[in-house]
Amino acid sequence: MDSLRARDCFLNAQKITRLQTQITGAMGKRTKFQTFDVPQLVLLAKSDEPSSTEEVNPKSVPVTVANPDPDAPGLDAIQFTEDIPSSNQNITVIDQCIILALCLDIKNRNPKHGLTLEEMRVYVDRVLKNPNNWMVYSMALLIRARLEFESPKTIDKACMQIEVLVEQYDSDLEKEYRVDVRMKYLHTIAFPPQVLLK
Repeated sequence: MDSLRARDCFLNAQKITRLQTQITGAMGKRTKFQTFDVPQLVLLAKSDEPSSTEEVNPKSVPVTVANPDPDAPGLDAIQFTEDIPSSNQNITVIDQCIILALCLDIKNRNPKHGLTLEEMRVYVDRVLKNPNNWMVYSMALLIRARLEFESPKTIDKACMQIEVLVEQYDSDLEKEYRVDVRMKYLHTIAFPPQVLLK
């Protein structure tokens, strides 16, 4: 399927679920030593339906790895200094899948460049704010790790995150989620099998 047809499918899915998304800017800080705010990209997303809490168990989702270097200047997440509407509101799991699809669509339609990676990061950060499903959250962590792998400053963090994603198959985490919960959104995201992750 070419990228134009794929994009049409993603936008169709967005219309069906009535997911509203908009990329905008907000003032914030990205490093520990930054003394002034600069404009940062942020994705505003709002689901038409309230999110179901039946699958939410934040303690059971994969661990988000912090930067192992304590002297690293970058923050793990952008600290926004202004209130952003619709940026923290929980969205449905299927809408999170659509946001991840739109993120990968950006990768497919644009050249490999720092601006492309920054735009993709905004979509991933929005999904990571609400851990609603084990598989979808794992996919968002994997995409973020792949984006961080492109920077020499965060390559260690990216490798550690992928290691956590591989090891989760052998941990008690897998026992906490029933198979039907883990596999429910398998066909809507491109999460690789354990063999490919290794």
